[in-house]
Amino acid sequence: MAGRDPALIGHDAFTLEESAALFGRLLDLPQPPDGLICANELGLLGALHALRQRGGEPGRDVDLVSRDGTGMAAYLAVAVIRHLVDMAEVGRLLVQALVARIEQPHAPPVQTVLPGRMQFP
Repeated sequence: MAGRDPALIGHDAFTLEESAALFGRLLDLPQPPDGLICANELGLLGALHALRQRGGEPGRDVDLVSRDGTGMAAYLAVAVIRHLVDMAEVGRLLVQALVARIEQPHAPPVQTVLPGRMQFP
């Protein structure tokens, strides 16, 4: 991807504390980002913590986008753009693939791409 700055991408463990620290560093940059993308709900909570520590408001100062596997972000009183995938379907397909692998160990691995959807506040 052209123009991508590796310093703006976190590769830490997905914990609240590490997410808050990473997003805090990003928000403290001389030219902070106007949007943060979170890999999961823990990252989202870390981003919210860092933003609030600095007096910021999601949706006004920084747009937040999060992968929301649990649906938790819908219960937060903040503006979050959510990426949703049917996790029950993911689980069903994983079990199917495991059973197929056990029954046919030499068959090629199964690969499935499930559609996701974006939900805007």
